[in-house]
Amino acid sequence: MTDKFDDAFQQADAENTGQRVYYTLQELKQYPDATRKRWGWELLQNAHDARQVEDKREIIVEIKYEQEELVFSHNGKGFSAAEIAHLIRSGSTKNETDETTYGQYGTGLLTTHLLSRKIQISGQLNDDKNWFDFSLVRDDDSPEALLKSLDKAKDAFKHSISQNKPSQLGDLTTRFRIPIIEENAKRSVKTGIETLKQCAPYVLIFNETFRSISIKDYEGTLRFEVVSYPESKLNMPQKIMVIEHNNEKKKRREYLLTQGKEKTSVIVPLKSHDGGTICLLVENTPRLFKGFPLVGTEFFSFPAVINSPNFTVTSDRDSVPLNKDSEVNQTNLEIIEEACALLVDLVDYASSNEWRYQPRWLNVPLPLTKSQSSPSMDWLRKCVGGNLIEKIRQTPIILNTDNNRIAPEKAKLLLAESETGVKALWDLFDGIKGQRELLPKREEAMEWCNTVESWADVYQNEPMSSFKEVRNGRKLASAIQEYTRKDNEWSTIKDLQNLLRDGVSAVEWLNRLHDFFNENGLREAVREYYIVIDQSGCLDKLSALHRDPGIDEELKEIAKMLGWSIRQGLRDIRLTSLNKEEGRGDMTQDEVVDTLRQKLLDRANENPDSDFKEASRRLFAWIVNQKDYSRLRGFPVFAEDTDSDDPRIIHLPRLTQDNVLDNERPLGPIKSWPNDLQDYAELFPRRHIVANIFFEDVSDPDVWQKLEEDGLIRKDVIIRDCREISFEALQSCSPLTEKVNHESEKKIAVTDI
Repeated sequence: MTDKFDDAFQQADAENTGQRVYYTLQELKQYPDATRKRWGWELLQNAHDARQVEDKREIIVEIKYEQEELVFSHNGKGFSAAEIAHLIRSGSTKNETDETTYGQYGTGLLTTHLLSRKIQISGQLNDDKNWFDFSLVRDDDSPEALLKSLDKAKDAFKHSISQNKPSQLGDLTTRFRIPIIEENAKRSVKTGIETLKQCAPYVLIFNETFRSISIKDYEGTLRFEVVSYPESKLNMPQKIMVIEHNNEKKKRREYLLTQGKEKTSVIVPLKSHDGGTICLLVENTPRLFKGFPLVGTEFFSFPAVINSPNFTVTSDRDSVPLNKDSEVNQTNLEIIEEACALLVDLVDYASSNEWRYQPRWLNVPLPLTKSQSSPSMDWLRKCVGGNLIEKIRQTPIILNTDNNRIAPEKAKLLLAESETGVKALWDLFDGIKGQRELLPKREEAMEWCNTVESWADVYQNEPMSSFKEVRNGRKLASAIQEYTRKDNEWSTIKDLQNLLRDGVSAVEWLNRLHDFFNENGLREAVREYYIVIDQSGCLDKLSALHRDPGIDEELKEIAKMLGWSIRQGLRDIRLTSLNKEEGRGDMTQDEVVDTLRQKLLDRANENPDSDFKEASRRLFAWIVNQKDYSRLRGFPVFAEDTDSDDPRIIHLPRLTQDNVLDNERPLGPIKSWPNDLQDYAELFPRRHIVANIFFEDVSDPDVWQKLEEDGLIRKDVIIRDCREISFEALQSCSPLTEKVNHESEKKIAVTDI
């Protein structure tokens, strides 16, 4: 009876194993992308754990992918009977509290199922005598079929045991051969190998077990080995070197690492540059390691790689839980907090050693991993913001043009939509006195822009709202207005010029400022701030200024005489960057002439002073030179009879609706008369003669002849006419005695003055 119960329990255990493995495989197939990069690390973990505890830098790993076959080999210790059993049944012999092991032998090997149902396994038993070489096939059609296939693998293993070492192992002790036939499997292998190449140096540094990792595929062979080893120095940054053998070439890879308590470490890649050293962006490498990369943490919100053997990881090994309400995850929180402090030490070390080009590697990735969902994400934002970003902002890490170092919080970090925009904004700030020493180097300005934007993402805010050191185009415009326009008084181009460095033209600087606005989506800023020069030299808003399509400067001078500050309403034509901006619209020359003419008429009726005289003669001359004679009808000129500031006004005649002159024409300037008549000018009342100064401005006789023909003036004082007249009009002495109306029967030629 007892044997029957034992058999029943064994059968139940087997069936449970079959069901567990079956459903695990089904789940892996549902999430192939998440598992595609993991197979390599699961195999590497197995190689790491297949060592003697005292081994240091002894494990050699070889990975080959060619001829539609993936081969993974290493020289670790032999398998125990229990390990073989768990390998076949996909279980684990490892104690989760054992810090010397990372993997879960058997469970991790299940990830290779995405590559192939079949694996050929060759290796050594831990008795140092026997070897094995058998085929493990997982039939995932059903739990029952899977269990049968695992039983077949067990039998195959037993029959393969021999004291003869399989020849294909060479100097190594374990090999997994996996046929890669399906296209999905080929993609998985390619993805996994790329991740292996990227992360292999970190694995070598974090695991003192490995001597080298070799990866061979269709692109060639890469072999990585550590040549300088990290020392156990708390909070002491140290350089680590990994040699990459790329076929026949060698490449040095350097890393800066610092270690804290409880074996937590932070590392960043380095590069030699111009005789110095720079820190590099981690890019798409997983940010979290537990000896091996937690694939899926490529966008964990931390600008370097964190490694800790004490991480508590998710079952898929793709993140670390950060729920602060869970005691189990408390260690994870402490590791991240310590990592922030360690990275600050690295930043300070880089700054103290005057390393360059540092901003990009301080970018904090956008949080995308599932472990960072709220409230875990809220905790991480607060942790990284307070323990890392705020400390970095206080560290003198920015290198300015003079090669002096300043802390970000004391600098001017520039923000624009593109690298071209950032550099243009840098040039604008550089033109202002006292700003150059607060700016990062021009070639680093864009990297600082990206970095500060990533920092703002941590705070879930805009950079301008998060950090007082950030400047954009709008902030610059506001600062210019605040500096130049004090107490609401008009500021001038001279005020702006005083703000700029010697040799920088204020007009040219403003043109570059407006070009920057136009090219960076800030065109509305020019309408909001007093940063547009008018033609009087004052700074005003674009909305208050007309565009000048080419108004004659003479008209502007005439306007000034009449008290019209026309230049304050016109944009300076030197601001070519605003040519396409309508502003208040065009002010046409015809509008200006009409306005000036009306102002003259108003002045003639109210205060015809010396300014009126000057404006009248100059506008008259301008209109005549334009041959726009119609504008002279009703035009106010002044008479020759006085040189006082109170001139006698003469309005040139206008035409009525019947095209008849509405008043008598004045005599033109004396100098426009016939020469033989000018000698008798004293006989004529000066109040009806246009002042000679008008002739001095317009001395062309043909012009005055034209004005006479148009009925505006008279050149000749003698009038000849034919009309019917009464005899009374001819009476010279006494009137006629007869009360008769005597009138000529025909028109008579009459000469008059």
